[in-house]
Amino acid sequence: MKLKEIKLAGFKTFVDPTTIKVDAQLAGIVGPNGCGKSNVTESIKWVLGSSSAKELRGGTMEDVIFYGSDTRQPVSRASAELFFDNSEGMAPQAWASYAEISVKRVIEKEKGSSYYINNTQVRRKDVADLFLGTGLGAKGYAIIGQNTVSQIIEAKPEELKNFLEEAAGVSQYKERRKETEYRLRDTKENLSRVEDLLREINQQITKLESQAETASKYNKHQENLKFQEAQVWALKKRDANESWDQIKTLITNQQTELDQFTTALRDIEVNVENARQEHADTSNEINSAQAKFYEVNALVSDAENALNNIKNNLERLKVTLVESEEKLKSHTTSIDEIEKAIEENQNLIQIENEKLSQHQQNAVADKASLVKVEAEYRAAVEKLEFQQSESQKIYELISLESTRIDYINKGIEDLKARKKQLHDESMVIKEKGGGHDRISPDHIGDIDNQITRADNELAEKKELLNLSEKETDSLNLRKDEHLKNFQQTEIQISTLSSFVENEMNDEHTSEFLNEAGIDKDRNIFKRVDIEKDWQKAVGFLLSDYASAYESKRISPKSLKEIPTSIAIVYEGSSNKTITYNAKLTPLLSKVSSKIPNINNALTEWLCHAYITNEQDLEVNIKDLNFGEILVDQSGNIHGKNFQVFRSENKTKSNKLTNLKLLEDLKKDLPGYRSELDKTINKTDEHVENLATTKKEVELLSEKKFNLIEEKNSINLEVNKQQQIKIHRQERIVNIGIELEEADKKISSFMEELSQKQKSLDEHSKDKLNLQNKLEELLNNKKTSEVRFESEREKVFARDKIEQELSFNLKIHQNKHEDFVEKLTHNTNEKLRLEKLINDSHIQLNEKNSENQELILKESLQEKEQAEKNLIKAREDLLTKETNLKNLESKRLEKQHSLNPLTEKVQESKILERESQILFQQCCHEIEKTSFDESALLDAIDDDTNVESIIEKCDALRLKMERLGPVNQAAIDELNSIQERKNYLQKQSDDLTEAMTTLENAIKKIDSETKEKLDTTYKEVNKNFSEFFKRLFMGGRAELQLMGDEILDTGLQVSAQPPGKKNTTINLLSGGEKALTAISLIFALFKLNPSPFCVMDEVDAPLDDTNTGNFCSLVKEMAEKTQFLIVTHNRITMEIAEQLVGVTQQELGVSRIVEVDMRDIDDMELAY
Repeated sequence: MKLKEIKLAGFKTFVDPTTIKVDAQLAGIVGPNGCGKSNVTESIKWVLGSSSAKELRGGTMEDVIFYGSDTRQPVSRASAELFFDNSEGMAPQAWASYAEISVKRVIEKEKGSSYYINNTQVRRKDVADLFLGTGLGAKGYAIIGQNTVSQIIEAKPEELKNFLEEAAGVSQYKERRKETEYRLRDTKENLSRVEDLLREINQQITKLESQAETASKYNKHQENLKFQEAQVWALKKRDANESWDQIKTLITNQQTELDQFTTALRDIEVNVENARQEHADTSNEINSAQAKFYEVNALVSDAENALNNIKNNLERLKVTLVESEEKLKSHTTSIDEIEKAIEENQNLIQIENEKLSQHQQNAVADKASLVKVEAEYRAAVEKLEFQQSESQKIYELISLESTRIDYINKGIEDLKARKKQLHDESMVIKEKGGGHDRISPDHIGDIDNQITRADNELAEKKELLNLSEKETDSLNLRKDEHLKNFQQTEIQISTLSSFVENEMNDEHTSEFLNEAGIDKDRNIFKRVDIEKDWQKAVGFLLSDYASAYESKRISPKSLKEIPTSIAIVYEGSSNKTITYNAKLTPLLSKVSSKIPNINNALTEWLCHAYITNEQDLEVNIKDLNFGEILVDQSGNIHGKNFQVFRSENKTKSNKLTNLKLLEDLKKDLPGYRSELDKTINKTDEHVENLATTKKEVELLSEKKFNLIEEKNSINLEVNKQQQIKIHRQERIVNIGIELEEADKKISSFMEELSQKQKSLDEHSKDKLNLQNKLEELLNNKKTSEVRFESEREKVFARDKIEQELSFNLKIHQNKHEDFVEKLTHNTNEKLRLEKLINDSHIQLNEKNSENQELILKESLQEKEQAEKNLIKAREDLLTKETNLKNLESKRLEKQHSLNPLTEKVQESKILERESQILFQQCCHEIEKTSFDESALLDAIDDDTNVESIIEKCDALRLKMERLGPVNQAAIDELNSIQERKNYLQKQSDDLTEAMTTLENAIKKIDSETKEKLDTTYKEVNKNFSEFFKRLFMGGRAELQLMGDEILDTGLQVSAQPPGKKNTTINLLSGGEKALTAISLIFALFKLNPSPFCVMDEVDAPLDDTNTGNFCSLVKEMAEKTQFLIVTHNRITMEIAEQLVGVTQQELGVSRIVEVDMRDIDDMELAY
């Protein structure tokens, strides 16, 4: 992949978005010191994944963001993007289909970096994988910074080997191996966790089996209890059914008696209803009589009111008649006045109409005259505007010519001033050309000597530093080993303490010991010594006595339930001499205690046991007496007629062994702690010494770097002086050329000035003629405008008069309409009043009060008769009401007698409902049990009753309570945990198989890596030797392995220029080191060409001859690799096909100037 383009924004001094085109195979980056050239190379390294701020000359990674300058504010974001040509599809498979690949890195303050490939966000690892095995990347050899040359030569063996691995293309193998190791580690951890789970599950299964057995018994009792309870409900249902039938019969009899009594009550109620009807009819008659009385009374009142109204209306009609006659006179007078006003207004309207007609006839003639004058005025304006446009064109031409003449005159003056300036500059350059150089060669020699001395001191310090680092690493390993032993011992003590406590001092055991008066801290084996090799065997033999305590004799009758096996050793036990088998060694010889009664107990327990081993077993068995046994160190027992073999996996835990192991570990723990503290103190001392040595190395490196910088500055100054001389000579030649060009331009300007002056004179004459015509047309326009304004004012005056006449006419017409409307209104009102007066006269004649007085008299007579009828009806109602009260009394007496019978029936129905509910409840409960009712009743004896079955149920409940707490989920949990055990066992087998597969994969990767490294090592060594001899014109150089195994060892460079027999690479000069490093880099390139190579001032330490050799090699290697070289050297610049200049016209801000040298060569050939 070829690098095509670099884009920077906010990266160090490149604050503005900057694009660097890299079109050539060999490009150079040039510019003065401090302008930002190295920032370009560092941006490439940064994009490719560099994570070291120190490599980028910063303290933190955010230092790559532009921090501001005197004229610019800081920014909060930096980005760099590289564009690669992938038209040949050389990228890894994931990106091979893209013709162009862009790799971008962005960093923001307080947010960190993000990576992009073709604008898709990726991980840093993805960017590294893209360039894996190409020599690029953060740790590759294709990007060589200012200090990289010395770093390559002085690199540690392991770091130097990284370059070889990159060239061999085994970086991917290392990544694969690392991933495989991670997976292997995870597999081992998973396997360990699975095995821990299996151990826990086995313990859980043991507990769950006993719980499941208890749950099974509980479920069996529960099933029997459900059956017995169902029988109870079946019996209750049978009894409820019988009771229900008896209550139904009783209800039928009670209902018959109630019906008879109810019939008699109904007869009485019929008589009551008849009486009520008669009472209601009589009440209706009273209401009718009373209504008639009220009606007649109302007629009397109406007659009296009507008589009074007639008298009032007669008075009101008389008043109205007088008022109407007065209004009629008033309206008659108004009508006469309005008719006169209408006649006068009609005469005025006629006069105004005549005036308006005469004025309109005169206005038509005035408007025709205005149209004619307006046409003449517009024609004059158009002629004037056309002539003004022509004049404007002439003015513009004159202005243009004048401006051009001024420009030519100014150009001639500038050229003359430039000629004077060039003459002065030429004189100054000639005066300065005779100066002397300011730098002495002796001074450069002194600096070289100082650099050599600094190199020697630095080599000695680095060798001392390497020794100190190795010793510190060794101490760290020892410290880790001691720490591991100490932590493992602490973990074992914690685990065993918890285990022993749970095994020997659980809650039930502690309670039992407290009740028995036994001190649990007086376990005898805490005061028994057992040889370490025989602790296991003794533990198996005395497993039943592991919980043995010193105490007084205890009566078994006084003890409650014993939770586990407990042994009691009497405090004052007796001793008896034992005769041992002389041919065998007693097991008691490996066990002892300083307390007599404990020794007596041990003798009693182990007097029949002797020790043996595999070699002496057969002989020892023959020497055994009846009742004696042999025990080996594994705890296996051999008798005369039997053998017992122990298995750690299937026997109970060895309590005694755990107890003794716990005591041994507690004794060893202080020793481990002491060793750890000593190692830590010693390590801290070495670390302090190492830090001091490192500081000294850094100071010497800085001193050497400063000297090299001083030397480079001097060399740059020398080169600068040479370039200044060349530049002065070139400038004198260029000044001569510029003077000739200035003379040519002056003569050209003079010819043009003459032509422009002639043209300006002609345009001035045309301007005078046009001004005369404009004055004549302007006078014509003014005359036409005066006439037009006069005629327009006449028309406006006539229009105003016409509007006034029309307005007056409209006012008179509106008045006429108002008069007509008022006349119509008064006429109508007069007619209405005349009619009202006539009607009032008629009503006065018709109104008479005599008829109304006769009507009043008749109404009074009717009122008297209605009052008599009302009194008679009230007397009849009183009689009927007394009869109704008597019948109601009889009905109530009968009703009271009926209530007790009704209550009895209701009580019987309630009993029936209770029996029904009980029956339904029994049916529901039997359905819930899912038992067949007939089967339940068949299982009941004839003499069995509900109480006897309930007693059986209580007995079953008591049995269930005695079982204690029951884990109902134990059976399901047992099945589930057994399934989980099978699953985990399968997982364990799969993990074991995967672990084997991964270990085989690592072996295969190591084999392939070793083969590739061997081949690459030989080829690189060969290339290294060839390039070294070519650059040094002889000598010897090679890469040497630090050990026999290439996978585990590092590399070091051995180089001896012609005529030198130096023992170490550090004795070489700076230039020799640079050439050696270049030889090694090109040896790697020849084997595995990188897509491109970046070199930052690699040629700085080289003289012209060696620079030429270096350039020839670069041109040769550029056939397969693209080079981007930062340089100050003229010789290196000459081989570049493209030069990228970096400048800082604005302080602190870098800019790019690009020059393609191939275009310049083509131009030179053309000239």
